[in-house]
Amino acid sequence: MISEKFYNFCKEGGYKNLRIIPLEKSKGFYFFEPMDVFGLDYEFCRTKFIDKRDCCGSYDEVIRPPVIKAKNYKIESNDFIMKAEYYFGSYSYKGDVIIVGTETAKKMKAYGLKGLYFKNIYDSNGLKITKKETDAIVLD
Repeated sequence: MISEKFYNFCKEGGYKNLRIIPLEKSKGFYFFEPMDVFGLDYEFCRTKFIDKRDCCGSYDEVIRPPVIKAKNYKIESNDFIMKAEYYFGSYSYKGDVIIVGTETAKKMKAYGLKGLYFKNIYDSNGLKITKKETDAIVLD
């Protein structure tokens, strides 16, 4: 869920492929979901996928969201809003991992968006993690 101010930020910034739906009973608030997927390295981070459902292909639990960019994943800009491929958590307590470009994070702060927390995403180099940041961070 996002606020009117966050909605305006996305609209004014021209961010594409975002699903934003007004909440009828909560004026000024919106359902929010990026549609583009950022490439993360689930194997390297030892993400746990527990009990895959045959009916829909989802998992009952997805534990430990990765903070490592997939080795061969390339992105052309550092100004974007995307999501991880999976919802993380257990059963009905799962949620998106939203990933934004470093430039987007700067713009969010300058726009005055509050209550946002960011975590770095790192490059992987085989089995060694470099300290160099990628052009993306997790919005928490």
